[in-house]
Amino acid sequence: MSDAQLPDSQDVENKCNACGRYIGPIYVCPFCGSKVKRSSRITYTRNLALILAIAGLLVFHAWSIGYGNPDVNLEDLNETSNYAYVTIKGVVTRAPVYYPGEDGAPGTLYFTVDDGTGEISVRAYPIPVVQEMIETGKIPGFGDRVVVTGNTYWYNAERGFILNSLSQLEIHRSEPILMTIEEVNDLDPDTTEGYYRVNVTGTVSSWRQYYSAVDVTLIDGDGHEISLYVPNSVMDLTGTGPLGTLEVGKILEAVGCLEYYDAGSYSKWEIIPVSLEDVREV
Repeated sequence: MSDAQLPDSQDVENKCNACGRYIGPIYVCPFCGSKVKRSSRITYTRNLALILAIAGLLVFHAWSIGYGNPDVNLEDLNETSNYAYVTIKGVVTRAPVYYPGEDGAPGTLYFTVDDGTGEISVRAYPIPVVQEMIETGKIPGFGDRVVVTGNTYWYNAERGFILNSLSQLEIHRSEPILMTIEEVNDLDPDTTEGYYRVNVTGTVSSWRQYYSAVDVTLIDGDGHEISLYVPNSVMDLTGTGPLGTLEVGKILEAVGCLEYYDAGSYSKWEIIPVSLEDVREV
């Protein structure tokens, strides 16, 4: 019996109606070109299988959306978590680090998140994430509480996190507390918990330009001082604001989170703004 003949005389569903040769489950005979009529049972079975497959995919898609991405503690991430797609929640513990691109193009941004069990550096690439951050002003800052979804990675035994889309970043920023410079200086750094976001007004008495920041000293009418510490990353991302025309004697209102700079006799409270829009001339 040749390969083109019907192997089983009872297998009428898989032979050509015109030439009688075995053709399997196809609908056009490769030997004579005739269209083969299939029984309703085969058509029904095929269509039912297709419907069940599509329904299964829809159910799985709906389940995956409802299930979401698992929330994890940073202490639970290890080398086996490489490229895991997860959600982390925590506090931005320092001002972002930003490397601007050439000729004013967006650059790469890093910010550190602490969830209480560990820290991790989150990386945002220039396009489209950082570009959208600059356009929308949705930029994480020191003291912000964030929810970030993305991919973990390990490189040289160190873990990191990649933010793939700005829509996968939630920023929760507390309302500032109106305080005087004297009230801020009276805070005990050993008992002050959390990240205080304050609103302080003072007169510019001096400023210094460091490699990575501008440090402006503000004083009140009684001579109490506080430092307005503005990292370069904040200026690169949000502009220079009133710092572009600094003069001794100008009065500035600044909103930002407090950080205690512990340096012996030079110890002091610093206000670190998220944006230069949070610093204005009065």
